[in-house]
This record gives sequence, C-alpha cells and structure tokens, in this order.
Amino acid sequence: MTVRSAQLAAPPVLPLAPGCRSGPGWGRSARRRLVRLTVTLAVAGVLVPLAGVAALWPLTPAVRDAEQRITARLQQHQARDPHALGGPDKVGVAVVATEDSRFLSHHGLDMVGVLRAGWTTLQGSQRDAGGATLDQQLAKNLYTADTGVGEGGTDRAVVQA
Repeated sequence: MTVRSAQLAAPPVLPLAPGCRSGPGWGRSARRRLVRLTVTLAVAGVLVPLAGVAALWPLTPAVRDAEQRITARLQQHQARDPHALGGPDKVGVAVVATEDSRFLSHHGLDMVGVLRAGWTTLQGSQRDAGGATLDQQLAKNLYTADTGVGEGGTDRAVVQA
C-alpha cells in the first residue's frame, strides 16, 4: 500500500464501549449520568444556601428587645421620649417623606431602592444611591457597633439630633 492509498482509506472504526448498543457518541447511560449530574447540581444549588441560612439563623438578633434598646439609647443621651411630645408628628412625616417615601408600602425591604442602588453601583458611580430603608437603618443602628455616622459613630449623631 502506498502513502497515497493510505490517505484515501476510510478512518478506522472505533470499538464500541461495553454495554453501548449504538455507535460512539451520547449513549443512553451517558445521558442518564448527565441528567443525574444536572439534577444533583440543581438540588445542591438550592440546599446549600438553605443550609447556610439555617446555620446562621440562630446568630441573627431578635427584634423583641428593639423598644428597650431605643429607650436605653435615648436615656444614655438624656433625650426625651418621642411619644411624650404630643401633637402632630411633623418631624416623623418629614423623615419618612425624605428618607423612605415608600415606607408604608413595603415590609422592610424596598426592592425598587435595592435595584436602583445595585444599578448605580454597576454603573460605577461613586454617589450613594440610598438603597437602605428606615427599617434597615434602624436595625443597623440598634444591632451593630457604633461605626456609622461621621467620626464619632451613631452616638454622635444621636447627641446632635
């Protein structure tokens, strides 16, 4: 056989894998393995985050003591009880209007604000998009260390108010 006739010859036929009835390619067992792998990854993609939430759930603070924390913070700074002021709460209405205009229409997480803040961040803007609701700001101020406002933390902001 010459070199030229060897080039024109048909490629050799590969032997079939054991248990494979059709030719080379995606056999039934390979498809089953692929489906099993896909289902396993999908289930793991749901169960792993759920397990993480379940593990961290006991570490989250309860809100049962929020009113006591607020009262203690006010007493610490010799502030008056806001309930004792009486009359229309113009300051409260003004705060809600400027800080969280959708305060009465969401339950602590304003998806419009979150999406706007995410979009602003993705665009690379350095300005604060204001995605935190009043509920989130209260939780941050009550349950985290005083590292927030200005150089003196949130205690300084409470005293200034």
